[in-house]
Amino acid sequence: MRLRINGKRLFVNNRPFCHVGPGNERDELPPGHYNAEVSTATAHGHIPLVRAAGFGWIGGFAEADCIVGRIIGPKGVVPCSDISDTLIKLCEAASDLGERITLEVE
Repeated sequence: MRLRINGKRLFVNNRPFCHVGPGNERDELPPGHYNAEVSTATAHGHIPLVRAAGFGWIGGFAEADCIVGRIIGPKGVVPCSDISDTLIKLCEAASDLGERITLEVE
């Protein structure tokens, strides 16, 4: 499964999925290629999140390294837990099928 961030949009298998923005006091998202997986974020309350090694946590809350959401407000992407949950389910389904999950940040 291919996750790609271009500008402030996340694409899943080349289809637009949601808005994204830097979180966790970051100014920008670091470009590169990363392997991703669903993992338990113990620092964020023992919840499953998408994690890309070398990039960080992707989720619907401000403390995530990459915030996902439906809308962009005056201060950036408004975090959305529903979008995060859907992304987790897509990644879990891909993992169950034996697919490798990659993240590309342009």
